[in-house]
Order: sequence, then structure tokens, then C-alpha cells
Amino acid sequence: MMLIGAGLFRAGFMSGGLPARTYMQTAIIGIAVGIPLAVAGVIMVAVNDYSLEVAFIGQIPNTLGTIPFALGYMSLIILWDARADNWLKRRLRAVGRMALTNYLTQTALGVLVLTLLLGDVEFVSRSAVLAFVIAVWALQVWWSEAWLSRFRFGPAEWLWRVATYRSGQPLRRPRHSYSAASAQDAAGRD
Repeated sequence: MMLIGAGLFRAGFMSGGLPARTYMQTAIIGIAVGIPLAVAGVIMVAVNDYSLEVAFIGQIPNTLGTIPFALGYMSLIILWDARADNWLKRRLRAVGRMALTNYLTQTALGVLVLTLLLGDVEFVSRSAVLAFVIAVWALQVWWSEAWLSRFRFGPAEWLWRVATYRSGQPLRRPRHSYSAASAQDAAGRD
């Protein structure tokens, strides 16, 4: 997977450097191949009541479908990113600029809420986990842009920079300096 990713990066695929038609074709083919394979794997495991004996075999079609589906999904994201800027792109960019903070936050919230507060694993259904994931994602989409309107980096990213450069790094953003343009400029420097 690393070699495939490195090859796609060097070919300019991930940076949006290829014609839009290439991305559209990759999206159609990748999703048309990937989804049926993934669905077949899920059905195989679900029909057998998620038994351990079938779980490994059921993962084979899912694993085979991952590469084309990921390429298709990535192509759709690249096509979407080439379109005009909007509020959702700005918020998702902010989430990406705080990726480490958001990862650590969702892990801490997951451990706190799903294990410590709810306790009983039998009580936590797949529906409850899905609702939790959507709630955490919505919180992070909101809070990332709000945080970056006041600070240059997420808290974990700031600590990482302090440790990397072994010196204090400015955290607070000068008053009223945050805008979509400054977020793009900062993202280009990071």
C-alpha cells in the first residue's frame, strides 16, 4: 500500500495534477468494483452471525475491494477540492490542520464515553457507536475552525512544534487576523 501511495504521489495523482476525466473514470471504476466486493464481505460475515470462523474469510473480498474503492473515493475528493471554496471546505481544512489534536480528542472521548461512562460492552450497540462517531465528528468540525480563529495551531500540534524545535512557539494568533485566506496561507506553510 505504501508503494502504491508513493507511486500515485509521484505521478501527480494525489495533488490533482491529472485531467478531471482521469479522476472521474477512476472514481466510477473504483467505486463500481470496490463497493460490491466490500458488500459481499459484509454479507458473508453478517449471514454467519459474525462468527469467528467466517470473519477472516469474509475480510478477503473487503480487503480486495479496499484499493479500488480508496482510489475512487480519493478521486471524488480531488474533484470536489478543485471546485470553488465554500464553508465546508474551510471547516474540513481546519479539521485537517488540527489532525493530531482531533485524533487524540476522539480517542480520549471514545475511551471516556464508550468504556468508562457506559461501562458494559453489551450495552453499546453499533447504532450507539455510529451516533457517537457522528456527534464527535460534528463537534470537531465546529471546534477546529473556532480554535484556529484564535490560535495558530491545535494544542497537540503546538506541543509537537515546541518539542521539535526545542523552543517556545507562538500560539496565539494576532487579533482579527484569521480568515479563509490566512488559513490557506498557513496550511501551505505547514
